[in-house]
Amino acid sequence: MTSQEKWNYIVNEYQTLKKEKEEVIDNRWRQYCNTLFGYQPLFGEISTQPSIHVGVHDHAIPDIVLCLDGQEVFDIELKRYSFPFSDKFEEQLISYLKLQTLSVGMIVCKDIYLYYYEVMTRKIKKVAIAITRDNPKGIQLVDLLQKESFNVDDIQRFVEETDDDITVEITTANPKMKRDTSASSDPVYLNVTSVIKKWCREMNEQGIINFQPDLSKTAFTRFTTDKMDQIITQQSKDLKGAYDSHFYAYEIRNMHSNGTIRFMLAFGHKNAPIETDRQFERVFSIRNSYPPEGWEWRIVLHSETAHYYSTTTEEELYGILNSLYGQIMEEEAELYNSYKTSYSDYL
Repeated sequence: MTSQEKWNYIVNEYQTLKKEKEEVIDNRWRQYCNTLFGYQPLFGEISTQPSIHVGVHDHAIPDIVLCLDGQEVFDIELKRYSFPFSDKFEEQLISYLKLQTLSVGMIVCKDIYLYYYEVMTRKIKKVAIAITRDNPKGIQLVDLLQKESFNVDDIQRFVEETDDDITVEITTANPKMKRDTSASSDPVYLNVTSVIKKWCREMNEQGIINFQPDLSKTAFTRFTTDKMDQIITQQSKDLKGAYDSHFYAYEIRNMHSNGTIRFMLAFGHKNAPIETDRQFERVFSIRNSYPPEGWEWRIVLHSETAHYYSTTTEEELYGILNSLYGQIMEEEAELYNSYKTSYSDYL
């Protein structure tokens, strides 16, 4: 099905479910997340009504939370289709986004409201999407929610470019957020992506990593290493997958919407030749962790997640990058030594 067909399918059911209770709407959207958007409940990618502890005794329960690689990425709050938008719905969604450290989510009621919440500035933006046939915004929403192409930055860009609502500043202080105490009413935040790429260029010039600027974007910066090149060997240029002819990459994930950075090593199975597939299998056997059948992308190693703030300096960010790099290189050294012990003939 095309995105337009998927959207119109949702619209057709919307017309027949307008008088149904919230439980029915909830069930249908769980099915949409699976069959139309590609998330697998078997692998924990659709979390329905998870309990979030707030303080000692209280807890909050979002309706649906989409997850990727074990991390929550998108919150969906569902109401009856007959209910018009309410400020209380928005307050509920934003509170859940803050509790889960998420920046994107949506409310489904008489219309759909797609949200982007900026942690750094505590502002929210939303776009109203009428549930009508062939609505371009609705078709784009389906594209944005696809598991295989999900990207917070794409959602942010869509909301900001089509924002037809008021931008609201959340005045409640976030205790985890360092406040900008400068006299300026328009604080200038560090361009974290630029600093990450600068760090990578310098590491590349020193021969420590092999920076891949052409394969890097705002949300992630990629590089390879000489040791991993011995384990997952580069193929001919005409064999290309998600990570070009390397079929793996280290990624520095910059989730600027919630101010976090994490390093990870990921394998890309798409178009992988038999030789690379066997190399993957050897690593999985060493890790004693195997991907599901038909997998296309797999995180193998990762660092801790580090936070940065509006007051973070370039020097401090360099310290964060060096620390996370050190963590994942320790993981790489352990993997390499195990591979050398078990499969020395292949090095």
